[in-house]
Amino acid sequence: MGQCANAPIYEEGERIARVLREEIKRNPEARIACLAEKGYRCIVCENDLEEIYGVSGIIHVHHLKPLHESIGIGVVDPSRDLVPVCPNCHAVIHSKRNDFGQPDVYTPNEVRAMLGLPPLEEY
Repeated sequence: MGQCANAPIYEEGERIARVLREEIKRNPEARIACLAEKGYRCIVCENDLEEIYGVSGIIHVHHLKPLHESIGIGVVDPSRDLVPVCPNCHAVIHSKRNDFGQPDVYTPNEVRAMLGLPPLEEY
């Protein structure tokens, strides 16, 4: 199948040597502690991606209090502040925008409601 003469051309792959941006450092030990306690099942959709795909370790850890709201270094309690979520649910959680178009987050229970699942007491 040939390409139409007027079809747009999409170029990708340019390497950008210097990008200046702010990052918020996360503690990998807090992630490990969260998963050790709560497991690898998404608290939103209730899927365990290892059961579905046969690949272990595909899970994100979500901060219930968004890190972008922090003012600096703080203490994180993996039991209280972190929850396991699958990559899809994590993307939805972070897709919310406030009335001014600024980034916001859905709660895990708001996303559960989107899926028709009952709320969890602690989220």
